[in-house]
Amino acid sequence: MIEGLYVFFANGQLLIQRNYRSMTDKNDLKLYVSKYIKTKRFYEHPIVEINNVFFLNVSINEIVITVLTKNNANICLIFNFIYKFIEILKYFFDDEISRINIVNNFVLIYDICDEIIDYGYPQMLEISVLKNCLQSKVKYYSRTSQYFHKLSNEFKCGNSLIEDIIHDTNLENKNENLHKKYYNFNDKGHNSNSDKKINDIKKMNSYELSEKNKLKNIGKEALNRIKNKIINNITKQPNSFNYLTGTCTWRTNNIYHKKNEIIIDILEVLNVTINNNNLIYAHIDGKIVLKCFLSGMPICELSTHNKSNMLNNKNIASINDEKKRINESIYGANNILEDKKNMTIDNCIFHHCVNSSKYNDHKIITFTPPDGDFELMRYTVTKNIQIPFHILAVYNPVFQYSKPIDKNYPMKKSKSRNLYDYKNTNKFEYNVTIRSNYSGPMNATDVVIKIPIYKFSENVHVVFKSIGKTEYNNVENVITWKIGKFPGLCEHTIRIYLTLENQNQIYSNMNNTQKVDGQSKVVLHVNTIKNMNTVKFLNTYKMPITLNFKIPMFTSSGMFIRYLKVYEKSNYKIIKWIKYLTEAGAYQYK
Repeated sequence: MIEGLYVFFANGQLLIQRNYRSMTDKNDLKLYVSKYIKTKRFYEHPIVEINNVFFLNVSINEIVITVLTKNNANICLIFNFIYKFIEILKYFFDDEISRINIVNNFVLIYDICDEIIDYGYPQMLEISVLKNCLQSKVKYYSRTSQYFHKLSNEFKCGNSLIEDIIHDTNLENKNENLHKKYYNFNDKGHNSNSDKKINDIKKMNSYELSEKNKLKNIGKEALNRIKNKIINNITKQPNSFNYLTGTCTWRTNNIYHKKNEIIIDILEVLNVTINNNNLIYAHIDGKIVLKCFLSGMPICELSTHNKSNMLNNKNIASINDEKKRINESIYGANNILEDKKNMTIDNCIFHHCVNSSKYNDHKIITFTPPDGDFELMRYTVTKNIQIPFHILAVYNPVFQYSKPIDKNYPMKKSKSRNLYDYKNTNKFEYNVTIRSNYSGPMNATDVVIKIPIYKFSENVHVVFKSIGKTEYNNVENVITWKIGKFPGLCEHTIRIYLTLENQNQIYSNMNNTQKVDGQSKVVLHVNTIKNMNTVKFLNTYKMPITLNFKIPMFTSSGMFIRYLKVYEKSNYKIIKWIKYLTEAGAYQYK
C-alpha cells in the first residue's frame, strides 16, 4: 500500500527517507520537491499525481510528511496513518516537531518507521507498545536529553535512575575527598579565591541538578552504573515481541496501578440551522473517550442507549418516579426514559480494540482497553435531536409622537379628546429573546451570542439586557452577548436601538442587486425591494445569529451509558467516572 515515507523541511531539504517496496524514481521526487515543496504549494495540494505515483502530504511546523503510493490505495487510511505518525513523533519529542529534533533523533525515527510499517502495511501504531519496544535502543540516544529523560522516568523504579546515583552517599564522599585534596584544606595559607571555589563546589553538590547538567557532573562511574541498571531493568522486563504478534497488540499483561479507575467522557458537537422557527438542518458529531488505569488484562462490557437496546414503551411506563429521578441526576436530566422516541445512530466507528462481532449480535461494546487515553467510539446522529436553545429575533419600528390635536365630537359636545399624532422615523428596535429547553438543574456555561446588525445602520446601542455583558464591534457590525451561566427552562432578552439611513441611500448602496444569505441563487432586484416595507425587509433578510455554548451533563442525542462491567482475574475494586458534555458547532438562527 505505502511505497515510501519521506520527511521534508519547508525549503525542500530531505530529512528522512524510508522505502518499503520499490525505490522511487529520482526524477519524480525532484519534480515533486521543486514544484510543490519549495513553492509552498503543498498547502493547496494534499494529493499530487506525478507519472502514476501519488504523493500524499501533511505539513506541521514547516515539516512536510509525505507518503508515496502507486496502486489504488485507501486514501483516508493513509491520511489516518500520517496523523497517527505525527502523534507518535509528538510523544517522543514533547510536542515539538522541528528540524533540529528530527536531525538529532534520525536513528530513533528510522526505528519507529521499521516498527510501525511492514512491507508497506501499517502494523503497530500504539504508543504504549512502541515505548516498550524502543527501550533497548536507549544507548543510541543518550545524547538526546528529552528522549533519555522520558525513558528513564518510565522505568519501574522508585525514583529516577539518575537521581538515585546522583544522591548516592558514596559518590558524595568521594567527591568531597577529591575536592579537599585538590584545594589543600589542611594548608593554612589558602587565599580567599580558594574559599570561594570551595563554597561554589559545596553549593553545586547540594542543589538539585538540572536536566542539562545531570550527565556533566556525575562522572564516568555514575554513567557506568546507569548503563548497568538500565540493562538489568531491560532484561527483567518481558520481551515486547511476545505480544506484538499476539491477539492483543495494544496492551501488555504486566500493567499495574495502585488505584484502578476508568473515566468515560461523552462529547457531542451540535450543528443546527433554524430559519423562521423551522428546523432546516441538525447534525451531531459525538465521541466516547476513555481514560483507563486498570491493572492486568481486563475485559470491559459497555452498553449505550440506542435504538436496538432501548427500553420498550411498557418498560418505560413501569419505571417508578424514584428511578426516573436517579436517572435524571446521573444522565444529565435529559428525560431519556420518559421520551418514547428511540435514539438512532446513523454511523459509528470503533477503536480496533472493540470486538465488532459481539456488537453486531448483542449491541454491547466489548473490549480490552489500552492503558491511558484513547477514543473508543465516534458516532453521528441526525434524528430525534433535542435543541437546547430557541431564539426569537424581531425588528420593530420606533414611533415619534408629535403635539396633541384637539378634536370635537358633535355627539358629545361637552367632552373633547386630546389625540397624539405620530410619525414614522428611521429608528428601529431589535428585540432578541433566547430560551433554554433543557431541564432546570443544569446550566449552560460560556454562552456567546453574536447578533449581526444591518450594515447601513447608525447609532447602535444596547438599551436593555436581562443578563450578561455586551460588546459592539462597529467594524463587523456585530453585537456580542456573553452569558457566563445560563440556567435551564428560562429566557433572557436583549433590546437594541439603531438608526437606519434614508431608504433612497440604502437602495443606492445595494448596487442594484442583492443576494439572500450570501449563498442562495435567488437575486432580488431593487425595484421589488422598494415596494417592501422597511420593517418587513429587515425581518426577512436579517443576518443569522450564531451561538457558542457548553452544557455539562447533557447530550442532545440522548446518548448515555446504561452500564459498564469490568472482568479481571484479581477482581479488584474499580472507580468509575462518567461525564457528558455538549458543545455548539455551527449553531445558527436566521
